[in-house]
Amino acid sequence: MISRLAMLGAAVLFAAPALADDCAAPIAAMRSLPSKSYTTTNTDSRAGQTHTSHAVMVNGQLYIEIAGAWRKSHMTAKAMLDTINDGLKTSKMTCKRGGSETIAGQLATIYDVHNVNQGHASDNRLWISAAGLPLKTENHIQGGMVVVSIYDYAHAVVPPGVK
Repeated sequence: MISRLAMLGAAVLFAAPALADDCAAPIAAMRSLPSKSYTTTNTDSRAGQTHTSHAVMVNGQLYIEIAGAWRKSHMTAKAMLDTINDGLKTSKMTCKRGGSETIAGQLATIYDVHNVNQGHASDNRLWISAAGLPLKTENHIQGGMVVVSIYDYAHAVVPPGVK
């Protein structure tokens, strides 16, 4: 559940019309995500508790790990992209390109993004690879929840034992 929430949250948080030139790269990176195969490790923290979850996107299908068991999600690449495109209609966002940092051996450009969508605000940081893909996202969501996601594009396979 948290993986799906993190994936949807990231998609919606970064889906907005470009209000500054610095928003083009984060928007393009998040819009490209549904068409890629990847794994993600998501860590959400709130009220002093931390939960880690995992997800895999392979051939347009999302798989999530819940309580140690893998399940096929109803969230598909098309549904994810539709969520992003729907967010384009209501979000307002400002972006600032920061420095660079190495994530999993890849140089990434850092973007700080403030987003307001239907009264919900978030402050986010996105690390984008030279290939234009998100390597890491850190989403500070109104209400105190923080979701950190790490993406890996080299090891995406359908998890064993999917129900």
